[in-house]
Amino acid sequence: MRLQEKSNGRTNGVSSPIFFLTDRSRSGILVLPYVRGEGFRKKKLSTQLSIMRQIVWILFFTVCCCCAEESHLNDFPAEKFERVVAYKLSGEPGEVIEDGQLSRLVTGEEEVLNSGEVRKLLAILANKTTYSNTAALCFDPHIGYVFYGKQNEVVGHSTICFHCYQIRTTPDIGDFMLSERGIERLAAIEKRIFEQ
Repeated sequence: MRLQEKSNGRTNGVSSPIFFLTDRSRSGILVLPYVRGEGFRKKKLSTQLSIMRQIVWILFFTVCCCCAEESHLNDFPAEKFERVVAYKLSGEPGEVIEDGQLSRLVTGEEEVLNSGEVRKLLAILANKTTYSNTAALCFDPHIGYVFYGKQNEVVGHSTICFHCYQIRTTPDIGDFMLSERGIERLAAIEKRIFEQ
């Protein structure tokens, strides 16, 4: 005996399959109708609902995690600062500040940002469209921004790699990668700062 599926058309707008048991014997073909029972439908529905619940939970936790990370964007830097200095970096792995001091990566080129440039930089860093979920393979930064307090102490810094779209900040605003738009905006502000 073999089970074959055939459609019986539409019932109440829903197509329901009918299965036939066929038996090829010496006397010919015997066809017996066989309709899947309610147990099959309940099991299928239960499986679909289980998958849907899992998807909903995954989406819920993804949104919660993204919102939790986004909340740190507006907190950068955490302390008040007096001035911001942009430093050109050599392109080797590392950050602009290491062990509380300027890194060996600083090439000597530096520019103090004016108040408009500081506002623009902070607006870019606080904007969620600046970031994406891409992956990075390198971290060879060419620019770093250092936020100094009243006593010339470092209260925050940000190091950016335009090749791999990665950004590292202290205090940490989360594990973010830069979006195309974010890279374009940060590259434009860097160009403006160092062309003066």
